[in-house]
Amino acid sequence: MNKDDRPGHEGFWRLEPNPKIPGWMCRLGLKRCGFELHPGGISLGCITADKEDPDAMEQYQGINDLLKNEDGNNHLQVVP
Repeated sequence: MNKDDRPGHEGFWRLEPNPKIPGWMCRLGLKRCGFELHPGGISLGCITADKEDPDAMEQYQGINDLLKNEDGNNHLQVVP
């Protein structure tokens, strides 16, 4: 996962393999590609946290904070 730096995509995380696999996002003739994790509502492919649900957003914020700490490392270290 890597942070999406495009304007208007604050809090979005790109779901992509490392190393990159050419064409991995567009398979089986799908027209929609580039799946992400982000706050939002109903999505046609992304993993979203319901921004209207305080519990969902609290959990998302915890995930977001963890990912920000690990951004670019492509691994998460869990420490008790």
